Amino acid sequence: EPLISESVNFSVEKFANIFTSRTFNRPVFTKSARLNSILMKLVDHQMVGDLPVVATLEGVSRPLYEISFDGTWSHYFKARFSKKQGYNLKRNFRILQEYLSESLELVPIVNRDCLELFFRRLRPMLPWLRNYHRNRNLDLARLADLSDRGVLRGYSLVARNQLLAFAIGYQYANVYHYADIGFDTRLDRFSPGTVLLVQLLEDLFSRQEVKRFNFGVGQAEYKRRFATGSEQDQSLLITANTWSNRWRGRGLRLANWLAERWRTNRQTND
Repeated sequence: EPLISESVNFSVEKFANIFTSRTFNRPVFTKSARLNSILMKLVDHQMVGDLPVVATLEGVSRPLYEISFDGTWSHYFKARFSKKQGYNLKRNFRILQEYLSESLELVPIVNRDCLELFFRRLRPMLPWLRNYHRNRNLDLARLADLSDRGVLRGYSLVARNQLLAFAIGYQYANVYHYADIGFDTRLDRFSPGTVLLVQLLEDLFSRQEVKRFNFGVGQAEYKRRFATGSEQDQSLLITANTWSNRWRGRGLRLANWLAERWRTNRQTND
């Protein structure tokens, strides 16, 4: 949902009808929906019962970190980081390159050929890639389909033929979604993931196609360091508007309320 640009003209009613078509005959779970987005308007409209869907909030709202692509890369870099911070970020690139005694290369991942090369380089890295087997998004068939649709844009950081770090992302209209990332943990002390992030941001700035960079769900410190701002987001479950689903939605809202009360009381007691 964060990929939906503000320039895309959807009415809430038309958007709701998408989820009741035969294509979407199952519940849809949206992990991240901005609180001011069109999906959240489904929640408002269902209060008066004028839509064929039930939209139920899950969990609590959280910050969604973003970068606004105003101006040039140089302008962003100088405004966001002090001279010392900027020097250290550039130094990471140089130190990693010197350690490997190889030139570092930023390789885009945008089509099937790129994906096949990426997965060939990924296999030797798997033993040192944390949480890979729990990441179902890194599926060749799924990513190939997204590349055919023209929304896939990933990057890999490579030294000769060795994969050091990667970021699988998606771009639609003028929004880039930074999704699935990984790096060789043997190189942890050289921050290859940060080196890659700096390189891919510079590339996206130079392409002048992106206006907003969405870091996705999570409150990692590096996201706060690089972000120029944040919005609030929350997870959302969308189902057909039936009697049983309305009661399930009420039960989910009650469970979320109880869980939040428990977390609040625990923090107070601690």
